[in-house]
Amino acid sequence: MKIKIIDLGVSNINSIYKCISFLGFESEIVQTPDKLIDADKIIFPGVGAFSNVMKIIEKNNWDDILKKKILHDKVSILGICLGMQLLCKESTEHEKKSGLNIFDIDVKKLSKKINTNKFKLPHIGWNSVKIKKKSILFDGIKNESDFYFDHSYGILDLEKDVDCVTNHEIDFASAISYKNVFGVQFHPEKSLDDGKILLKNFITKI
Repeated sequence: MKIKIIDLGVSNINSIYKCISFLGFESEIVQTPDKLIDADKIIFPGVGAFSNVMKIIEKNNWDDILKKKILHDKVSILGICLGMQLLCKESTEHEKKSGLNIFDIDVKKLSKKINTNKFKLPHIGWNSVKIKKKSILFDGIKNESDFYFDHSYGILDLEKDVDCVTNHEIDFASAISYKNVFGVQFHPEKSLDDGKILLKNFITKI
């Protein structure tokens, strides 16, 4: 099985690579789209601003190969944090920008009302994940387990393809899925044992 980790130069790829190695699996960090051609599983991490990273994707033709692998070849993909958001239709972070449009969902700022000491942006740290519908990704993980987050934007439409919800003054989608496409807003590679279980489920059960 060929597990490919996309490196766009905008996230800590090594932490994900080491986590997968700890689980006993080999993976490859890829920095050019052609390296995805023979992928059996794709992990798509990312941090930063949606519009800036989407421009990198389009400039280097990542969008074409990703859509082919996801939509035509039906390869399983796991988007992490910004990687999940980039699989969506559109975001207004910094500027209005279209995403890969695998999920017909928009990405929006969590809230403009967060002004207390308790709720701040970016949303950084541990928070619980409430399972809304059954997902293989969460096999062996208890409902309302804690995962590590670091973001200011997210999915606020909770009706489409949403597996899990988290609250930070308002509810947002912390996990989404449709057929062979999965996304998590949190960082499983930084989420201790439950994060490792989730990554292992993606590798072995999906």
